[in-house]
Amino acid sequence: MKTLPRFPFIILSVLLLFLATFVFAQISNAESADNIAKQIEETKKEAEKNDRDLNDVKKTANLISETIKKLLGDLGATQSQVNSLQNQITALSTDLNTLNTKLDIKNEELEKRKKIRDLTIRDLYISSKTSLFELLLEPNTLSNAAQNAIYHLSFVDSSEHLIGSINKEVTGYQNDKKEIEDIKVQVEKQKKDLQVILNKVLAQVNSAKGELASISQKKLALEDEKNSIKKKLSELSAKQSALLQEKTDTFSTSVGDVPSTGDLNSQASYDPGFKPAFAAFSFGAPHRKGMSQYGAKGRAESGQNYEKILSAYYGDIEIKTPDLPSTINTDKGTFDLDGKYLKGLAEMPSSWPMDAMKAQAIAARTYAMSYVGWRTNNTSPSGKICTTESCQVWSSSKATSDSASRWHQAVEKTKGMVMISKKTGDIFSAYYAATSGGYNYAYTSLGHSTKGDWDTKCGSKDCWTSDAYESIAKSPWFYKGWYKTRSNKSCGRTHPWLTEEEFADIIGAMVLIKDDSGNQTHLSQPDAKSCWGKDISDTWSRSDVKEKSGITEVKDIDVTYSSGGVTAEVKVKTNKGDYTFGGEEFKAVFNLRAPGAIHLKSLLFNIEMKK
Repeated sequence: MKTLPRFPFIILSVLLLFLATFVFAQISNAESADNIAKQIEETKKEAEKNDRDLNDVKKTANLISETIKKLLGDLGATQSQVNSLQNQITALSTDLNTLNTKLDIKNEELEKRKKIRDLTIRDLYISSKTSLFELLLEPNTLSNAAQNAIYHLSFVDSSEHLIGSINKEVTGYQNDKKEIEDIKVQVEKQKKDLQVILNKVLAQVNSAKGELASISQKKLALEDEKNSIKKKLSELSAKQSALLQEKTDTFSTSVGDVPSTGDLNSQASYDPGFKPAFAAFSFGAPHRKGMSQYGAKGRAESGQNYEKILSAYYGDIEIKTPDLPSTINTDKGTFDLDGKYLKGLAEMPSSWPMDAMKAQAIAARTYAMSYVGWRTNNTSPSGKICTTESCQVWSSSKATSDSASRWHQAVEKTKGMVMISKKTGDIFSAYYAATSGGYNYAYTSLGHSTKGDWDTKCGSKDCWTSDAYESIAKSPWFYKGWYKTRSNKSCGRTHPWLTEEEFADIIGAMVLIKDDSGNQTHLSQPDAKSCWGKDISDTWSRSDVKEKSGITEVKDIDVTYSSGGVTAEVKVKTNKGDYTFGGEEFKAVFNLRAPGAIHLKSLLFNIEMKK
């Protein structure tokens, strides 16, 4: 029988023992390997964060440089732009200093790690002189020899990782340091360029000082003049005040039992038979607060229910059915609240959509309860409500009329319902009127506030006037030229259109008041005596105004509106130049000077010209 050679058998045994020992050696060396891996991972994360911070600083520096480059070629650079850039550069410098400090600290740590690296390189060099086979044949036990061999391999591997990691850190530090130095150079250039821009701005300011001072003085003078005009118009003579009161007959009213069919002559489409012709058209009429009745009609016709309609006009409210009194005191006696009183209110036509009438019934009930003093903590009010337009119009015939059956149904279907403010938890005065012109003013009552806003489908002025809910409902007061009083007095005029001579006279009056607010006392309407029986003897005639102002022609008109629902400005081109009047100022003088009963009803208005 042939036996195996002894030497190969020994080698095989050694290798088997080596493999067995390798497992245990790996376990014993795992901790040191893990530590190195952990150090490398932490260093990697730190380097990534440092890169992010540096990239952010680089982006900021580049953006500042781009802005400065644009401003260097811009003649209109401003002090605020310079200040903004100075602040950005200061912040950038602070960030650079912070990064630099971090790098200096990192450099100190690197110096220590570089020493470790150099020692590791030396040990690795020494270790490389010994071969693995030599370690296995050293005069130790076989187990120790194997462990030494495994340690050798692990040491080599870990050392290479450590050396590579430290070398990478050193390279990263050097690159970051160089980039920071480059950005510092860039910042210094930015500061110099910014100084050039600043000098340019200062030169512009200094060269314009005289002009700016002049403009400031003119601005102050104009403000004084504007205030003077307002003051003068607020201090009308007793005769002028009486004239305006009779002429404009300012009022706040509801639609009433039967809606107006509208006056075709008061519409913009009317042909007065002469050109050029001018007319002032009001959007809505005072008071423009709370619910627009025609708006409610338009909303109901567009598919909104009474709850959505009320929320649109009164804001953050809840509709509740609290313990209300069964009766209400009026100036015509005590009536059943949901019977004779509410069913007799002549505030909205019975032919209108049911949801509009339901909204009206709840608003009317809320208004009535608030008026007589009902509160959540006072459920037995002693107040009395009037039955006229000053409160709510009541008609005994409507309370029992069969023709009002749909209105009676609206009252019954909303029986006991009132609006309660979510803010106060109590009732409030629910204002309403016929037409607001497409914009409802905000108001506050008993702590509850409504929001002023455009009453349009899109919820803004962007679709006003075509998609205003009052326009959809075809309110005759949505856009109207007023030339009659409430009693239908018109001083013989059959439409609101003015001739060029009449309109030029009004513009001339405005210019004369602008020139000298003291002229206001002479600028009542020329036909005050023949029309109203008001003898204001010091009134200038049209020929006087023409001579004093020089205005004989009106070539064009442009009207602008504010987002707050009023006419902002009226711009007029005349033979004497262009003039701009504030909306409130224009309305005041127009109503004072316009002939007959022609007047503006609302601060939201337009001036039309037929050429």
